[in-house]
Amino acid sequence: MLHRTNPGSYIVLKSDEDDMFLYDFVALNASMKGWPYCIRVVIVYGTFLKLAYGGTLLVAATQDVEGKIFPLAFCVVDSENDDSWELFFDKFRKAYAVREDMSIVCDRHESIIKATIMVYLEVPHGPCTFHLLINIKNKFKKNSKKFKDTFFAVANACTMKNFEYKMRELDKIGKRIRPCLQQIGYHKWARIHSPNNRYSNMTSNIVESLNYAIVVVRELPICTMLGCLRALVQQWSWTNRNIANSTSTKFTDNHDMILNENYIYSLS
Repeated sequence: MLHRTNPGSYIVLKSDEDDMFLYDFVALNASMKGWPYCIRVVIVYGTFLKLAYGGTLLVAATQDVEGKIFPLAFCVVDSENDDSWELFFDKFRKAYAVREDMSIVCDRHESIIKATIMVYLEVPHGPCTFHLLINIKNKFKKNSKKFKDTFFAVANACTMKNFEYKMRELDKIGKRIRPCLQQIGYHKWARIHSPNNRYSNMTSNIVESLNYAIVVVRELPICTMLGCLRALVQQWSWTNRNIANSTSTKFTDNHDMILNENYIYSLS
């Protein structure tokens, strides 16, 4: 039905030899058409389904130029494991291919890391800085309450001078933190060292927010859930299109507001 009502969508439904459901992957045509106009950062996430049969929903999303959440793909699998994430990225690549300067952001799930290396070897991937902070806090519990703000300042630094300055502040809190971060690789979690532009997407907040929006949907049977996810994408696309059509300035509302605020601030 999705193929009939949304021609051009990339949809894969797989069942076993007894016609029992195995997995499905859905990338709607509207999302595929919008992807070239979004920022080049894909954020992936897995969340469990509250069904009698269990299962996991894998999600990929990005942001449009206005900063709004833009869902890209949904996939229902048995659990977060090596095979399921490799399958997800394989189907995602067939639907969206590879964009120049593309990046992938995720939590530090081992299966995601393995799958990105297998399927998207040429695309840099990095951990969500919030998940990375939790791991570091668990490793260095003695000063865990002290370095949250400093760590985020390091991760979001836009110049090398500011990065090194904040790293020296981190050294004062704990000498072992810098070697740990070096081992992970600065290019994976620090904005200034990232080979591609991650914009403001240093965390997985986008998919966390999307997960909150569909928390009730995750209790529904799979077919009904997919129908609700399709309706959500349709509703957001319709709303955002109307906002865009009514925009009278050269910039989006969000960026126009920032420019106006900076202009007023500059007067003094």
